[in-house]
Amino acid sequence: MNFTVDAMPRSVDFDRKKILVGLANGSIVEYDDPKTKQILIESHYEGECWGLAILHEEGTNRFVTSGDDN
Repeated sequence: MNFTVDAMPRSVDFDRKKILVGLANGSIVEYDDPKTKQILIESHYEGECWGLAILHEEGTNRFVTSGDDN
């Protein structure tokens, strides 16, 4: 399979159905297949995202990140 990304990949994680790609431009993209992508995080900073936590709560999702921009 071939995937098109907007910047150099820095990290990749996957399960049976989805692929998460962390990009050098600070974005994190989720792919269901090569043609279906969703930008989960679009950073305002050109740098690394070192950590990501997703907190699922009733009716909402919260994202906590850490990276170059503190």
